[in-house]
Amino acid sequence: MSNERIEILRMEGVGRTYGGASEAPALSEVSLSILQGEFVAVIGASGAGKSTLLNLFGLLDTASTGKYLVAGHDIAELSDRERDRLRASTFGFVFQESHMLLKETAGGNAALGLSINEVDPELRPPIVSEALETVHLLEKAGDLAGNLSGGERQRVAIARAIATSPRILLADEPTGALDTVNSKRVVRTLRQLNDEGVTVIMITHDPVVAQAADRIIEISDGKIMSDSSEPTVHRSAEGLHREPAALPARTQSTWSRVRERIGSAISNHTVHAARAALLLLAFTVGSGGLVTAIGLSQSAAAQVVGRLDSAALDEFLVVPKNAPSAVRSEFALPETASASEVAEVATARVGALDGVRSVGLTAIAEFDEKITLLNPTTVHEQPAVSPDIRVVDSTYLRLQGVRTDREVSVQRLFAADAQIPAVVLGPALAEKLGYDQEVPGAQLWIGSTPAAIVGIIDDLGEEPRLDSALVVNPALAATVSAADPSLIVQTAPGEPARLAESIGIAIAPGDASLFKAETVADLRSLTQGVAGDLVSLINIVSWVLLVLSSLSAATAAYLSVHARAAEIALRRAVGESRRSIWGQFVLEGLIVGLLGGVLGSALGVTMLVLFATMQGWTPTFNLMFLALGVATGAATGLLASLYPAAVAARQDPALAVRGT
Repeated sequence: MSNERIEILRMEGVGRTYGGASEAPALSEVSLSILQGEFVAVIGASGAGKSTLLNLFGLLDTASTGKYLVAGHDIAELSDRERDRLRASTFGFVFQESHMLLKETAGGNAALGLSINEVDPELRPPIVSEALETVHLLEKAGDLAGNLSGGERQRVAIARAIATSPRILLADEPTGALDTVNSKRVVRTLRQLNDEGVTVIMITHDPVVAQAADRIIEISDGKIMSDSSEPTVHRSAEGLHREPAALPARTQSTWSRVRERIGSAISNHTVHAARAALLLLAFTVGSGGLVTAIGLSQSAAAQVVGRLDSAALDEFLVVPKNAPSAVRSEFALPETASASEVAEVATARVGALDGVRSVGLTAIAEFDEKITLLNPTTVHEQPAVSPDIRVVDSTYLRLQGVRTDREVSVQRLFAADAQIPAVVLGPALAEKLGYDQEVPGAQLWIGSTPAAIVGIIDDLGEEPRLDSALVVNPALAATVSAADPSLIVQTAPGEPARLAESIGIAIAPGDASLFKAETVADLRSLTQGVAGDLVSLINIVSWVLLVLSSLSAATAAYLSVHARAAEIALRRAVGESRRSIWGQFVLEGLIVGLLGGVLGSALGVTMLVLFATMQGWTPTFNLMFLALGVATGAATGLLASLYPAAVAARQDPALAVRGT
């Protein structure tokens, strides 16, 4: 075998300048060559440029000037993805701060590079075991990294680096944070790896540690001050051509990779439980608020539509004009005909129309005599009242939603053909007269006409004007000199507009102007508009709530990027691409958003039922609400993670590994 040594790294006039006021170069005109199988120590004082040089070696940073070749590849000609692949296949990293995933086991940490290199999961255990055996920590494979000592963590970091069978091991101050005993163990391990064919480049400020290397390069103020350019290696020349065993060729399937990614995302949330809980709460509140708001808006709209339907969509009033003699002539009634007789004819004609379901009557009464509680012919001196008097029948009371404490009696005695004089008291009038809710057998006098008090109004319904009124039945219409009555007409839903247009000619064919219809136009379009506006208003509020929740979640995710800077740098160092880092953070956001959507949907439906019950509404919801909540949570989780994920992908690993 030829004794010619193979050049694996080469720098020609490399410089690195960072932006800033002074723009002092961290490295200047560095030219050197590293041969395969060398053990090189780079020494120098703090700030001399050692770590910058190491980051350039490991493709964690790029040179400002000069040329850098890795195994013959000019780095300047490679894309980011090609650089990532080259770093993953060529380099292993050991940092002064071991950068452990503290909630992961030692074995899990050692397998990180294998995961990023997509080695089949079935092939990883023996590789990890061998790597941990190399650093004499196989018995610690199942221990959490957070429970290991500093020296043990550093050796696990070495196991993680060598598990991927790197050709070059880059160690940045690997003994800087260790005691003497552990420092010697780490150096012996590096020496052993070098003997097995791994090229080792070690940064150190300790001359004693540097003596373990075959070649020492001293750097100061970004320049090489000395270099034992003829390295002395502890192996035969054949050893210089020896390379570590390559990783297994079998890679994991796409589905296996997806499952592992999802598991990693869930694990990251589990490890950072408090942060994950806050994110989950934000998405749950956002999705739950949206589902609740939409459900409430639908339920409220249904109530509004129902009330409009009952109040106007199936009702209108028929009002006589001030021409009583003409009305009686049209109805073929004598001039002395009472309002009750006029009402009887008008009610019959309206009730015969197609689409009319029921007809009630009401009239405003005028009177000259006072109303008393005792017979005025026997008790001359007594208080008298002068309330508003309304003539109504039981149909009118029902259609207007008026309820009394004696419904059965009122319905019977206020029928259109009732013969017994009877009255009902409005609640304010009853209080004024001194009656409570029990008035059986009571009566009052309208002038000299006695009338039984058959009830007191409990619910005014759609007739607040009855609060202080004396409500009398049709039998008293003549007694109180009632005006010709108005009719309330209940129709099939949606029919009032059509019937109202022709009601005059239907009642009085000879003179259609004698009666007119009063309705709030055709409320079908108004109902749709009111319902639509109500839904839109509440939906806007709910979407604003969702946006605010998403912003808070995005802020938490953004802060987590900085908290995980060391983890990101570690993943980049072992070869994970920027796109992969981005995808991992997006996946984490999607998962927590999806879970928040599920919980939010359940919360939203629960709150909807609770609020609707408190309001006495019938809750309106369907399975689409649940689907919307879940989809919204997933979508907002995805959107909220995009920017933090982009920030994570742009993290400078060279700065993160140094803790800057």
